[in-house]
Amino acid sequence: MIGYQIALVFKFLGVALYAGGMAASFLSSSLIERKRAVHRVASPGLLLTWIAGFCLAEILHIRWTTPWNFGRLGAVDRLPDGARLFRLRSRCW
Repeated sequence: MIGYQIALVFKFLGVALYAGGMAASFLSSSLIERKRAVHRVASPGLLLTWIAGFCLAEILHIRWTTPWNFGRLGAVDRLPDGARLFRLRSRCW
């Protein structure tokens, strides 16, 4: 039971790092600051989120072939790409 709680804490920290890095990348003004926010904050947060999610799935004995796994991989992981393209497009106009 303690492993489940630890994995939940790490999952929360990973999501918080990822969200903070993405927010910092959208709010910063220069390209160097955006790259730094993404590579130093958001990327480790995403890695931590994936590792903690894998640990939670193993602890709870969730199969990797469930429909919500495939839907999540297809939709949610593409949201930052769409937001980045929208921002680049709005600057070109």
